[in-house]
Amino acid sequence: GYGLPKWVYYPNDTPVIISNSIAYSDSCFGNSTQFSIRNTTGVSAVSWVFGDPNSGASNSDTGLTASHTFSQTGSFNVRAIVTNICGLDTLRLNVLQILNCNPTPPTITGIKISGDTCTSLMLDFQATGGVSASPYFKWNFGDPSSGLANSSTELYPSHNFSGPGSYLVTLISDSGQSASVSASITVVVDNPVTISQSPDGVLSFPDDSVSIGPQPESGFVYVWQNGSDVTPLQVHQPGVYILTKRNPANPNACMAFNTMLVTYCGQFALGNKMEFVDEVVSVYPNPASNRFFVAGLSDADFSVVNLQGKVVLTGCLRDYSDGISTDGIPSGLYFFRWKSDQNRSGGLKFLIRNQ
Repeated sequence: GYGLPKWVYYPNDTPVIISNSIAYSDSCFGNSTQFSIRNTTGVSAVSWVFGDPNSGASNSDTGLTASHTFSQTGSFNVRAIVTNICGLDTLRLNVLQILNCNPTPPTITGIKISGDTCTSLMLDFQATGGVSASPYFKWNFGDPSSGLANSSTELYPSHNFSGPGSYLVTLISDSGQSASVSASITVVVDNPVTISQSPDGVLSFPDDSVSIGPQPESGFVYVWQNGSDVTPLQVHQPGVYILTKRNPANPNACMAFNTMLVTYCGQFALGNKMEFVDEVVSVYPNPASNRFFVAGLSDADFSVVNLQGKVVLTGCLRDYSDGISTDGIPSGLYFFRWKSDQNRSGGLKFLIRNQ
């Protein structure tokens, strides 16, 4: 009858390889990676393609075994074209990862701190030197009371210290393959120094005196800008008076400031206004952004003074009909002081908040 021919077994038949794969060893960049096929039965030749065109003529090889030094780290698709009794067969290795097994640890020259150790327990840290992104950073903030937050592997970590005190912050960069490098710094976090805001002063007549400034607290040092260390302070002249307060036992020399304005009677500071008998002088808007205007004065010399007593701007109001620009002046608290042709003078506190 009809049908398929009977299969006849011959003892000398070579079995066909139905399963095979590529074996390799050493995938470290810079080393020679060795290749072979796991089963060579019936295989007469092998042609290799390493998927590394940047290696030029070395991108291919022949033989039951082969070796290749890859041109860079990364992923590569390796092929082995196998010749056997049935013809050609292609084996693939998807994907071979060539790794940098001996990375050079970054050069660390120190640790940079960002943040105010006088006002906050939260500080930011950064390694200095030839530092780039590294997976080998190990930070220890010397603050076991903070629990798991006492360590970090981030490149630019932040840490909220558990309280005032002295802490030894250390950084280790260790690749596991080469010598580790480290840096450390002692961080002193202090209790913030605060100073109560005292009212401004008013002189009733020339040669009058007025007392300004808070009552002193034990353990603190107070200094006015004229060098006096007495508070409250008796003053006889109008003007801007700046008081600093510090704790001499504070390692970071943390300070607090208070600024008071003393004027003559007949001028009453009311926030951003100053009232005379028949008119009101004011600065608006307050806070000022980009520019500000002065109401109640049209022809007077003026100056803008910062908290350190430095004059940052001067002029005459008649030249500023479109307002006074705050460009180039840092945001903060300032005093607007003027003197008119009628020999009237005064000053106002106002805020500049530039965008």
